[in-house]
Amino acid sequence: MSVFFRNQPIAREEVVNVRKPLPSASFLPKKCYGNEAFFEVEKEHVLKKNWIPVGRWDDVKERGDYFTAKVMGEAILIVRGTEGAVRCFANSCAHRGAAVAESSGNTDSFRCPYHSWTYNLDGSLKKTPGMYGAEEVDKNQCKLREISLAQWQGFIFVNLSGDAEPLAEQLGELDETLAPYRLKELRQLEPIEFKSPWDWKISLENTMEGYHYPSAHPNSIGSLFSPYSKETKLQIDEAIESGELDKWNGKMYFAGYQEAHTSSSKSTGSKSTGSKSIHRMISFYLVNIVPVFLNLLPKKMLAGLLSASLKKTKDFSVFQKYVSIPFFRMPKEIARKEGAFAVFPSLTVVLVPGAILWPKLVIDGNNKHTFYMTVLVHPDVVEKKKFKYLRESIRAVIRHVHSEDMPILKNITSGEGLGADNQGRISPLEAGIWSFHNWLVLQLEKAGVIDREKESGKNK
Repeated sequence: MSVFFRNQPIAREEVVNVRKPLPSASFLPKKCYGNEAFFEVEKEHVLKKNWIPVGRWDDVKERGDYFTAKVMGEAILIVRGTEGAVRCFANSCAHRGAAVAESSGNTDSFRCPYHSWTYNLDGSLKKTPGMYGAEEVDKNQCKLREISLAQWQGFIFVNLSGDAEPLAEQLGELDETLAPYRLKELRQLEPIEFKSPWDWKISLENTMEGYHYPSAHPNSIGSLFSPYSKETKLQIDEAIESGELDKWNGKMYFAGYQEAHTSSSKSTGSKSTGSKSIHRMISFYLVNIVPVFLNLLPKKMLAGLLSASLKKTKDFSVFQKYVSIPFFRMPKEIARKEGAFAVFPSLTVVLVPGAILWPKLVIDGNNKHTFYMTVLVHPDVVEKKKFKYLRESIRAVIRHVHSEDMPILKNITSGEGLGADNQGRISPLEAGIWSFHNWLVLQLEKAGVIDREKESGKNK
């Protein structure tokens, strides 16, 4: 039996492979990536019907603050009103459809640049100059069209269809898990922008797993975490045996954590030891980061860095002691953990020791999206005078690390040498991707795009 994404057949058996338990599951078929017909189905039945993150609370801190954006090609306007409520409107004048706002700023009203129709911050029509001889304009009919908006953990989401289930009610379990990170309080640093001419799911999935770190980032962050260690294997085995990972099957969110790697270990398929990898990463930071700190770091601290590099330390904690970025003091129970959480379809947040990163995706079309890596920091840190020295070092690290990812991500989409039906096996280290793929298939089943599995036991 086949199901059809317009003229692109996808066998039911391929979808069933995705829906299998994690130890035997496969990825989505390759034809689900970079396929114009599949993207149109995704857009209509997944992206428009669910909650999409567009900003953070600090984008509209004050009354009258606003910003504009595009979501699935629709121009939107986010504004904090005079009463303090945050709303979303279509950025389109009720008269002729021209945009009533550009970029971001602060205002007490929105005036269309075409014929000066003016709107209050709550979207209501304020003025209609030049309507001489016309019947009185019904202001209830001629207001900015409101779009569903939700706020959660400091993030601002919109739902274009207007019929998504309330967001906060679906994420109660995550609230408890994320409480120590104080996400509601965190502010954004200036994002780093990367134009990404490949399927948006590839970038999303890359942020949900650390399996690729040692291979893709051997000279930067590769030694921070060790997916090949005995400790990681024991954690995975225990999670599978206990059924802990099964709870993510089909949910709209995922959260996974592990202890950051602090000791020497050998990387599978590589002759280099963990200590050599750490040495390479320390050298990278010395070359790229230390110059930024020359007017800031005490001589003793700089000497410690050099000593750690020269001795090729086997314990990353020495390095972390000197250059870990103090975004805010984390509780001990999470200070050494790395991981990620996701709210599908397009929010992921990466949690690493001492740092919280938001990889924001702006999906522009098939094989076309913009990836903004944003660091989230506590307001108290941002206000500190010396924090300005850290900004450029942060940006240098992000640019370097993601530049290592980009050519690989592009090659995944091109898939040279792979057949159109290629469907790779998922590693348990990629449990977040498994959870996402299961959720995506369920959305398409609910929309009737894929027939639900009729044979008992197949869709477990």
